[in-house]
Amino acid sequence: MYIESRVVPSAILRHHTQTMRFSFLVIVAALTASMSVSACSPFDDVCLKDKDCCAGICHIDNEGVLVGYCF
Repeated sequence: MYIESRVVPSAILRHHTQTMRFSFLVIVAALTASMSVSACSPFDDVCLKDKDCCAGICHIDNEGVLVGYCF
């Protein structure tokens, strides 16, 4: 079977751009997933529980207050 030469480059280019778009989406998804897993609040940032803080200590000043600060 013979394919005209003017058809082949456009088919390759379309496939190449689709691969690049797919790769870009995979990279964005991987970065988003890694950020959500390793996210923790730095020193003096707002927290709700000890596990929210990078250092593991969430200090709440008053008993009825739900928000504290990371130490």
